Amino acid sequence: MTLKPKRRLAAIFVADVFEFSRMMAEDEAGTLTRILDQQKTVITPEINRHDGRVIKLMGDGVLAVFPSVISAVEAAAAIQRRANADPDPNRLKLRIGLNLGEVMIADHDIYGDGVNVASRIEALARPGGVAMSAAAYDQLRNKIPYEFEDCGLHKVKNIPEPVQVYFLGKELAEIPKLNLSVLPKKSATTGSGKVIFAASGLVAVMLLGLAGYWWLPGLGASGSLSGASPVAIAQGDRPRIAVRAFTDSVGAADGGGLAIGLAEGVIARLAQVPNLTVIAPHSSLAQSDLSDHSLGQQLGADYVVSGRIDRRDGLAVSLDILDLHTALQSLVGVPSHSQQDVLALQSAVVRDLLIHLPVPDKEAQFRSLAVDATDNSDAYLQLIRARSHLREGRPAEGKQALQQALVLDPDLGEARGLLAMAHMDLFSGKLEGMTGRISEAKLMLSSGATSRQERQVEIISTLLEDDVPSALSQARDLQADYPNYADGHALLAWLLIFAGELDEAAESLDFAKTLNPFPPATYYAIEAELLFAAGQDDAALAAADRAIAMDPSAQRVRLFRVAALANSGGFDEAAAELVVIAKRDRGVGLQEAADLLPYTAPEARQRVLIGLRLAGL
Repeated sequence: MTLKPKRRLAAIFVADVFEFSRMMAEDEAGTLTRILDQQKTVITPEINRHDGRVIKLMGDGVLAVFPSVISAVEAAAAIQRRANADPDPNRLKLRIGLNLGEVMIADHDIYGDGVNVASRIEALARPGGVAMSAAAYDQLRNKIPYEFEDCGLHKVKNIPEPVQVYFLGKELAEIPKLNLSVLPKKSATTGSGKVIFAASGLVAVMLLGLAGYWWLPGLGASGSLSGASPVAIAQGDRPRIAVRAFTDSVGAADGGGLAIGLAEGVIARLAQVPNLTVIAPHSSLAQSDLSDHSLGQQLGADYVVSGRIDRRDGLAVSLDILDLHTALQSLVGVPSHSQQDVLALQSAVVRDLLIHLPVPDKEAQFRSLAVDATDNSDAYLQLIRARSHLREGRPAEGKQALQQALVLDPDLGEARGLLAMAHMDLFSGKLEGMTGRISEAKLMLSSGATSRQERQVEIISTLLEDDVPSALSQARDLQADYPNYADGHALLAWLLIFAGELDEAAESLDFAKTLNPFPPATYYAIEAELLFAAGQDDAALAAADRAIAMDPSAQRVRLFRVAALANSGGFDEAAAELVVIAKRDRGVGLQEAADLLPYTAPEARQRVLIGLRLAGL
């Protein structure tokens, strides 16, 4: 759910470092260290001391808001005075722009023409100086003892009307503090290049009608992406199917979760049917305490399939198909098979479901399905056991079952892919050594990998080789081949973040959630990275917190939590989060973190690294 934007009048403060790109090219490490030190020891403290609030630190830039123009000018003058007093000839030179305007507040960020004007005016400021709009200057007239230089009208990018610009003082290092009123009164003159002087005497700070000014902390941290609330999503005429975990007359006594594994296999086969929308196992196999009707409503399904395994005469399945639109339930009996012939039983279940579901050209659809990955039922039973262990959070047992499956059938692609994915442990594993584990995972694949899981490993390996375009192309191919594969859509969303295609990334992740309405922690970790890349730090924090609450071992998302906290000025909390990371990753440093951030735009990666550096990494 997206909160309706609020509108407020505010004094907008924008600052950046003059010739940042040149300095980074000449000395990246030294420049980054000086910028972070200045933000942490000079800029943020002065903004806070003058009742301002940092909205975000943007690499070399800062965006802040103040309850009055006077307090914003006080902070700007204090910052420039301290910065210009640095005797180092290589000191950072700041430019600061100020504007008074209406802003829209959403997701703990601010938007609007007022912000754009402040940014354009900042670019006109002299290095080491402060520039402001006429709207801001009008609030200072006759109120503070400073010289202002009228620099005339300027046409600025993306602003339709020319902007009147004023400079504060000639040399800020020589200007006294604003609370002094000892300068003589001068008459004001106007015109480009002329000096205008306001009458001495500081009056009470104007509040600009901002009752309850600190609106930002009070907003709910809702991101731009939908949550896991009940959904009802129409996708043309494609029936939306949810297959529940089957029940077994022997329960879990077989030690392998055959009933759940069989249902998961049926889901995988049905998901290949182009005229069906099939809900992902993570959602449809969950919520075992709900009735078929309640679960169907939660998942926005048209049909809910449940089944019972009967072992009295070989291995048989009885299916129930609930039509959510008519509330009618049909019973389907699947013929018995040998207990070891699980694959034949699975195929029979899929065929009978296609017969009873509203799918055109049923026989052609069934023939078009990919053949099963193995004809070795023993290997497939081990794969089923592995899926059950991995889903229930038992990775060691899951890996063991996968290894046993590969002993029985070395060509079982899904087993190889799942084992490789478990090995790299992308979102929950230690950050230290992650790139090495990804390389090792690729070596575990079979030649000519074709299973969905193997292809995911290949895509991630390509991504971490800094070949984002190729990885993106492979992910699009996977999405086209498996349109119902929710994790494939989530993976594509993740890659689109690195490519800077944030709108498309949001759409892809949102679609993954329609296929998987009760998404795993991984989806919220990806959402946190997406929101962070979009500059919505507080919403990113909310998504990161949700991912960590679902999976306390989630490690990668903690990097973005640290960066979001630091970029919002929460240095102490960010440092405390670094301690949590260090408990598992004692040797991880800034360079290792950088290796896990293959953004095509260097500015995007720098924003994460600057936040981590501000926190002390």
